[in-house]
Amino acid sequence: MAPRHKQSGKNRNTGIVYKYDPFPLFRLLLLHLLEFPVDISDDSDAGLERLRKLSNMDHVSWPLEVFTSTEPSLALALLNRLDKVDPTSSFIRVPGSRRTVLQQKGELDGRHADVEVLRAMLQSRLWAADDPRFQRTRDIIEKRKQQAVTAREPLKRAFWAQSALNLCVASGDLDLLEEALIWARRFAKDSQTSRGLFVGHGTGVLTDELDRLLSCVPREDDHPSRLSSDYVVKGIAAANRIAIELAQVVAAAASEPAFNIYHWANVLLVTRTMVKLRVDGAAAFAKVIDDEPLRNETIWKPTITNFFDLDDRHPTSASAHRELLPSGPRIATLIGQLLHHMTPNHLAELASFSLQTMKTRLSAESLRAMTDATVSITMCLTRSDQPALACPFICQAITNDGGENSSWHRQLFTVEFLSSLPAAAAKEFLHSIASGITDIMREQNARPWRPDMKPDPSARHVKVTTIKMVAQTLRGNVYLDALSTTNILISLLDEARHIDARITLVSSLIGILEEPTTTPSLRQRVLVALEASVVPVLARVNERFPVADDEWEKVPEVGDESPLLSTLIERAGSVKLGTEDKAFLTGIITQGLVQSVENNKLWMQAFLAKNNFVVDSLPSSPVHPAILESVLAKFYEFVPVSLLDTMKSIALANLNPPADVAQVTKLVKADTELAASNAGLHWLRVFDDSPRRVLDLGLSEAVAVFLHTDEPACHHISDLDLRSFIVEAAESMVRLGEVDILDSLVFALSCKRTQGGKHLDVWNNKGVPIIEDIVDVAQELQDASDRPSVLPNTFRLQTKVLPIPFSDTQKPSSAEALDTLARGLSVHIEQLARHRVPYHIDFQHLREDMSYIQTQDLAYVAVALAAIEDAVSARDPTLETYLRLELVADFLEKASDPGEEVAGQVRELVGIWKTCKAEGLRVMGQQVEKTLTNKGIGSKHWFTASLK
Repeated sequence: MAPRHKQSGKNRNTGIVYKYDPFPLFRLLLLHLLEFPVDISDDSDAGLERLRKLSNMDHVSWPLEVFTSTEPSLALALLNRLDKVDPTSSFIRVPGSRRTVLQQKGELDGRHADVEVLRAMLQSRLWAADDPRFQRTRDIIEKRKQQAVTAREPLKRAFWAQSALNLCVASGDLDLLEEALIWARRFAKDSQTSRGLFVGHGTGVLTDELDRLLSCVPREDDHPSRLSSDYVVKGIAAANRIAIELAQVVAAAASEPAFNIYHWANVLLVTRTMVKLRVDGAAAFAKVIDDEPLRNETIWKPTITNFFDLDDRHPTSASAHRELLPSGPRIATLIGQLLHHMTPNHLAELASFSLQTMKTRLSAESLRAMTDATVSITMCLTRSDQPALACPFICQAITNDGGENSSWHRQLFTVEFLSSLPAAAAKEFLHSIASGITDIMREQNARPWRPDMKPDPSARHVKVTTIKMVAQTLRGNVYLDALSTTNILISLLDEARHIDARITLVSSLIGILEEPTTTPSLRQRVLVALEASVVPVLARVNERFPVADDEWEKVPEVGDESPLLSTLIERAGSVKLGTEDKAFLTGIITQGLVQSVENNKLWMQAFLAKNNFVVDSLPSSPVHPAILESVLAKFYEFVPVSLLDTMKSIALANLNPPADVAQVTKLVKADTELAASNAGLHWLRVFDDSPRRVLDLGLSEAVAVFLHTDEPACHHISDLDLRSFIVEAAESMVRLGEVDILDSLVFALSCKRTQGGKHLDVWNNKGVPIIEDIVDVAQELQDASDRPSVLPNTFRLQTKVLPIPFSDTQKPSSAEALDTLARGLSVHIEQLARHRVPYHIDFQHLREDMSYIQTQDLAYVAVALAAIEDAVSARDPTLETYLRLELVADFLEKASDPGEEVAGQVRELVGIWKTCKAEGLRVMGQQVEKTLTNKGIGSKHWFTASLK
């Protein structure tokens, strides 16, 4: 009887330690079978006979677990004993799992597992890889190959071929498996056999043992000969070749008409599983190969190279295989999974190798399609313990990989990434990025360019979004000092040509000026740089591209907008900017507009010449005249008189264009094709022949500045300059009969007079004289030979200048001011009554204008107005009397408490009025008394308070 075995211990032959061995317990159980005890370790003839009888009893099948969970030498010995007593080898139960070589049957129609597969598996765990005893297994494999080749039916061919391949896998011999796979190619044209071999009958040869074998991950229970670095390195190379061979098997099948890539997907997925197991076994590799650089060279780099070898050898081109397993994402996944198994430096080396291999092995089109993979690979480094290692890769991606990938740059170049870097690394990184972008832009600028030219795909270029991304990141950053940030932004601005990039860079530089900690010298550097780079762009007829001297005669395209100028105006108006900075920026804007006037003149002359139009003298105008109003609105204290003169010139030219300019405008509008062209649209943008545009071209803003109540610290434009513009425009409106536009101007002049305080003073001192000038011009034209068909209503204009005082609780209106208003009203009523035209509309306007009188002053004005010529006592009232008292009635009905003294005067006035001899007036008085009395019913009212 064989000796007993311990439950744990070291195998005497292999030296492998097994933590638990169930064999002794199983042997003990069989020894104590009540009906048929047997010793499974007994090699004697009697012992083997009892074992034979047990195996034949009721067709007993031995479970695989007896062999797979037992120490291999004991399991192999038991297997050999059973094989002796059962020559049919039909004693092992087929396992339920569908992904194991042990499911391989001994016969096609058999019900038992293949003994040779199990034997080979146990031997591979006990013997060295080069043990000559494996020759028996090799012979069996050759025999089964021959059986597959000679079989007449596809099902049998597939069975014996699968049996041979599974036996190769079970033996753990990668060279033998590679040789067998090459042999199996012969069935490529035999679709039934090939499908049965690889994708039929469950999983075919795609088993867990195959996955583990190809992974080459060392296991503790492997034979010591299989735990050497040389064996692992050799195995990695062989496994990679086998993965390629499997892909070629699929490739051969792909040529058949019935081929469906998704039926073969599991074959292609073998590589993914192989790599996953390698990553999971990274620690095991490290025990065998303790040199990390060597592991990179012998395990991970060959694994990455294998991805591309698979793609290169896949005959279905890029469609099917890469649709399932594109190389880039697999590499990115691999590196991401190795993140916690490798030191950052070696991970960076592996990432560099991956990216370089992609560039070398992939076409430009394929490389672009793999952009997400390159980004993912780089992102793995940013998440490592040393994110600074990703800096060179990000610089490479941004500066050398082409602008078409700019949408991915924002995933790499982030505030979070910069924040994770040490200060020195962040500074160096930003300088490298900026320097690389600057160099690319310099190369771009050196190449010939025209608006109609197509970009050269082979030339390096950087996209605007990338430049904007860097500029926005630098704005207010904490990674660089202000000087370094400024130098980078200025260098980028010097080379930037795209308008959107310029806008972002200008905004970022102005952001530096907004910082209170910016030194005076640095402010000056920023301002000088802005002046040098921005002014020439602002002067262009199209901010997006310059115009050469020889291109003017072609009438170059004019920009529909001026985005850089608009941005500069907006940012220069920031409340965070100091007065000096704001003045300098206004100077930049002014210089640009002055030069824009000159360039626009050149364009206009070219336009006229090309279309055979003749104009003696062109009014001055920048390319976009409407922008002048914004400049005056935001920077009036810094705007020079020359710019106001330009504004005045173009505004008045639209109000009353010269005859030759008006004729050209008419001709342009008549030619529908020309009017719709870029040139025609620009002419009409400047000379639209629409008088109302005068308000939008600066006149409205000139009025607002003229009436400004605060005195600016530095005022280049005087009130006389503004007044001259306003009066000249108003006189033109009068002479042209543009009454509606004049009404808008008068409203703009008078709208704030009712706000009192400084506004009322400004109105009286500045607004009233202009209205009076307008009235004088209108009256002069009454009988003139060149009188327009429509003149402004001088009566309504004169009502605007009536001196309505402003009253509040702290400063009530004086009696003198209210008496003056009453006398003025009386004069206007007298004029209205004596006109030989209907008065109703003008009188209504008078009443509306008087609605601005403060309610607490209305009662006093009513009494004063009625006292003139003692209107309520008139025996023979005139129209003037009725109009005066109608206005008095309005005032009294709307009046608030004027104080007891004035209230008494009102009651006395109403008492006389309601008893007037003239019936019409008496009725009015009675109605007024009734209205005022009714207001006191149920509530306190100043008129009825003393009557009670």
